[in-house]
Amino acid sequence: MHHVVVVGGGIAGLTAGWELARRARRQHHDVEVTVIEARGRCGGKVVTRRRGDFVLEGGPDAFVARKPALYELACELGLEGRLLPSNDDRGGVALAAGKRLVPLSPGLLQLAPGGWREIAATPLLSWSGKLRWWAERWQPARRAETDESVADFVRRRCGREVLERIAEPILASLHVGDVERMSLAATCPHLRDREQRRGRLGGGRPA
Repeated sequence: MHHVVVVGGGIAGLTAGWELARRARRQHHDVEVTVIEARGRCGGKVVTRRRGDFVLEGGPDAFVARKPALYELACELGLEGRLLPSNDDRGGVALAAGKRLVPLSPGLLQLAPGGWREIAATPLLSWSGKLRWWAERWQPARRAETDESVADFVRRRCGREVLERIAEPILASLHVGDVERMSLAATCPHLRDREQRRGRLGGGRPA
């Protein structure tokens, strides 16, 4: 028998242990997997705390349904019945601009504005930044099969301001990572697919 030890019981360590054990079962290998964690609980940044009538989620509290891998993992673990849909009508995303919060429209949040008015209305960008984003529809699509960072993709298609003032604050906090090092194919494959299929991210027809 082989004995594999996974050091760290955060979400990555737990997933690695589960995947190793699953592959061993499927391939009929005699492997024992042990996950060790220095703290008194596993889960890493994923934690649920209750304060009175409130439930506070630490770390990631949701996942994107269009990425099926995590949903499939939840089903394998028997957690399908505990998944809850998001309350899209009660929430939204806002970014800090000076001393106030600026709500993001769905189009800006998804880096796919429907038209000039949606871009022009946001106070998060300068006029040069807005014009650069509007010009995204005329930027040629990248046809190379190699991966690129999220930062390189957004900077190339939408401009520096969109990266620094919209994409980076959202994606860096969502993935707890550096957008300059984050893989586009791993974290935002839908953006790459949209560029490949439509030649642009924003809606409407190029003039």
